[in-house]
Amino acid sequence: MAENNSIGALWEKQSKKGTWFSGSIEIKGEKISIVAFKNEFKTEGKHPDYKILISKPKEERCYPASENVSDVNKNNTETDGSEDLPF
Repeated sequence: MAENNSIGALWEKQSKKGTWFSGSIEIKGEKISIVAFKNEFKTEGKHPDYKILISKPKEERCYPASENVSDVNKNNTETDGSEDLPF
């Protein structure tokens, strides 16, 4: 009988910036969500083709710099009132 060496899986995704991967791996019983992006800084053969990162939960992700802050606040049900400060 063959031993199962699989620790996870990735799914190919498409965005305006290109192809990337998302999925999860399981190590010692802990499931970890990951993403993989093409290494745009590869200049030598010894550099990796893809970078793998731990995927943050949606609530911990940073918004892109191009996103309008007022659009973010529209989706946020809790505010601390700081948007009314004059500075």
